[in-house]
Amino acid sequence: MDKRKRRIGKVMSGKAAAVLLVAAVLLCALPVTAGAWMYGQVTIHQGNAAGTITATNITTYYPETGPLVVKIDSFLTSIAANNAELAILNSSGAKIWRDTGNKYFLKGTFKLTGLDTVPVGAYRVQLTWGSLDLGTDGYKDFTIAKKAGSPGGGSPATGGAFTDTSGKKISITVAAIANKTWTGKQIKPKVAVVTAEGTTLKSGTDYTLSYGKNKNIGKATIKVTGKGSYKGSISATFKIVPKKPTSLKLTAAKKSLKVTFKKVSKAQKITSYKVQYRLKGTSAWKSKTVKVKLTGASAKKTTAVVTLKKLTSKKTYQVRVYAYKGAYAGNATGIKTKKIK
Repeated sequence: MDKRKRRIGKVMSGKAAAVLLVAAVLLCALPVTAGAWMYGQVTIHQGNAAGTITATNITTYYPETGPLVVKIDSFLTSIAANNAELAILNSSGAKIWRDTGNKYFLKGTFKLTGLDTVPVGAYRVQLTWGSLDLGTDGYKDFTIAKKAGSPGGGSPATGGAFTDTSGKKISITVAAIANKTWTGKQIKPKVAVVTAEGTTLKSGTDYTLSYGKNKNIGKATIKVTGKGSYKGSISATFKIVPKKPTSLKLTAAKKSLKVTFKKVSKAQKITSYKVQYRLKGTSAWKSKTVKVKLTGASAKKTTAVVTLKKLTSKKTYQVRVYAYKGAYAGNATGIKTKKIK
């Protein structure tokens, strides 16, 4: 270990040397190759959040607040090859994004451009320096999770209390319930009920569930009632949201874009559709809202047409569409891309 410290001191000076020295002490088992001292660690962020990235859609991540960002805290004194790679792997180990270059040998912050949508799930950001083994410092596991309160997001967790057989108060949390898509039938989701001590209670043994009508788009209810060793009840809510529009089609014209999509069923009593669009490669969406008439000739039409005007000529735009009933938004269509004439 002392020999390693002296070698680092020759390479670095001042504050940078002190930082690297601490890193070397903490990572004394990190493999070393001739001529290359390194400290590599990757973290993934969106805005100020690290580790878990919240999604603004129940099934797909949309980078509303900017693209995913990877921060690399690394240093290599001797670059012997140009085969540094940064990649995003899905839960099956397949690379859904990758890039190579010497820049990944050095400390920096890198935006992952090109990841416009990513399904909710578990992922890994992985840094590779040729044949060097960075161990656990060469990757970071992260999750893209459902975000409460956004279009397609879930409801927040609900707190309350049961009492046990001795009358002692037991703090209980009903975990956040993801939004459910309208089916026209009663929706009865299962829930996770956990005590303050971290014990997960068992449905049918420790509690029973009863449901409201939970059929129409809007707020739906669940009642959790203690059973066996527990008494008392807690009410939780979730949202029933519209189905997403389908058959999204874009037709380019001069500085404009015609957006055509198939409406959701009339039984859902949709009040509006929101057409969102942006220049490809940017994060901020603009919106155009189309109000829906529930009666009359237009209500009988199964498709809707919206024209986006005053767009930038020769530029490529991305478009998606949400269905709304009042304040309740469903999942968006997949993003379509089209270059303007």
